[in-house]
Amino acid sequence: MAVAVLKNLAQAWQGRGHSDPPGVTADVQRYVIYGLYLAVWWIAVQRSHDTPTVVLAAGAVAILSGSGIALSAMWTLGRSYRERIDPGEDGVLQTTGVFGWMRHPMRVGLTVELIGTTVCSQEWVALVLTLGVGVLLVQRSREEEALLAARYGAAYAHYRETTPAIPM
Repeated sequence: MAVAVLKNLAQAWQGRGHSDPPGVTADVQRYVIYGLYLAVWWIAVQRSHDTPTVVLAAGAVAILSGSGIALSAMWTLGRSYRERIDPGEDGVLQTTGVFGWMRHPMRVGLTVELIGTTVCSQEWVALVLTLGVGVLLVQRSREEEALLAARYGAAYAHYRETTPAIPM
């Protein structure tokens, strides 16, 4: 459903006679992801007083682990960290640090954080919102994979074959 909403927003933008500026769909996706993320956090904060301590602890471990994964990815990228890939900008394919263990570690970290928050809230609405964010993150990852494959060719194909999207 969220993907359909995003596509309708992008089509509405184009239907007003505007050309689709680079990244408009990605920008809308980003704001939807952030909005859903904040909604899940808000639900968890509202419900945390009813949650058993052991469940809160498990959720906190997931939140801290996810944050660690995402921050490690940002640290590894250093000054080349960007919210999304700019197709016109040169860069280096990052395959070290947390990127050596998994592709898209920032998205994996965000997902783990949201799972932890959902566990803390114990609310089905938080679960639905987390699943919605998950769908958007998978879509963004697929778009990014296509850009990386086009930019880095065989090097990215090798990286994709040897590095899982989600470590198991």
